Amino acid sequence: MNEESICNVNGVKANGIKEGKNGLAIISAPGKCIGTFTNNKVKAAPVIHSQKLLEKNPEIDNIIINSGCANAFTGEKGLKNAEWMSNLLPGNNIVCSTGKIGPQLNKEWISKAIDKTKKKLDITDGGLNAAKAIMTTDTKIKSISINRDNYTVAGMAKGAGMIEPDMATMLAFIFTDIDIPYEEMKNQFPQIINRTFNMVVVDGDTSTNDTALLTSTKKSDIDYQTVKKELWQDIEKVSQELAKKIAKDGEGATKLIELTIDGAENKNQARKAAKTILNSPLVKTAIYGEDPNFGRIIAALGRSKTKFDPKDFIIKIDGKTVVKNGSITNITEEIIQKLKKKTIKIKIDLKNGNSSIIGWGCDLTPEYIEINSEY
Repeated sequence: MNEESICNVNGVKANGIKEGKNGLAIISAPGKCIGTFTNNKVKAAPVIHSQKLLEKNPEIDNIIINSGCANAFTGEKGLKNAEWMSNLLPGNNIVCSTGKIGPQLNKEWISKAIDKTKKKLDITDGGLNAAKAIMTTDTKIKSISINRDNYTVAGMAKGAGMIEPDMATMLAFIFTDIDIPYEEMKNQFPQIINRTFNMVVVDGDTSTNDTALLTSTKKSDIDYQTVKKELWQDIEKVSQELAKKIAKDGEGATKLIELTIDGAENKNQARKAAKTILNSPLVKTAIYGEDPNFGRIIAALGRSKTKFDPKDFIIKIDGKTVVKNGSITNITEEIIQKLKKKTIKIKIDLKNGNSSIIGWGCDLTPEYIEINSEY
């Protein structure tokens, strides 16, 4: 079994197929599930259906995902199609969709794909097949597994464009075999989402279909209380790594930006600073061009409405100070070489408190325009 597959979790089976832009994945994971969903006012039909389903009963049987059609802004027919898709397998089934907004589901193709996929849920590469099936403009499979001696946490995701949370434009599915109390899931998982997926920015657009699910299959005999701390750290680690994979695979991206804000008055202030900088087209294009024009970061920080003293903050690039005491330091060849790396680490100390946050983004390239002008 692949070391990154969601099928490493006891109780999880999966498979998927991809034919052109159309894809379908089935994840069989009977257990209790908690979800977080898009805050876009225009919610896709599968989001509406799955939210209602989980509100009635958090015990699920399967997750059915299609790519190629978002089933969003599709009216009453779209809602009926989401329900139809949920009923293609027996049990209480979550449905998720990703793709173009507006068209109705291709029910004929999905019916055939369901029949093909459900027959092969035990195959070795099923988890990675599922991760591949849900890709749209993604260029890489996004899957990870943490395999402990007495339990496993694993997840898969998709997302490359229309990324800025309130959840990112993404689907993420995380699983563990530990039996987690449902109230703990409701309390802990949204906080993890805020620290991970909700700190990813590719292009500042919030999708209609964003969904992140945590499912406990309850197949492990290990008592939750004995592994509680380590388990939630692993769930956050899986979420963070998937979030970074989304940022790194941003449409047309060539560089990952990891931005740390330290010394903020509170978390909200730190979040505003990070989001504004990661959203800035001028910052993103400077990173793409490997241009040491750090005035663009300063300007974005200044308009973020974050509290700090313009004469007393520090910016570092990969550990090297480039802004201090109200001025840009001499830009050395060492700094220029650091901008050529695939991961650009920016750290800003606002010197105005004790709160910190980390966010992830990517550069903005001509390929982003090409992808989205043709999608």
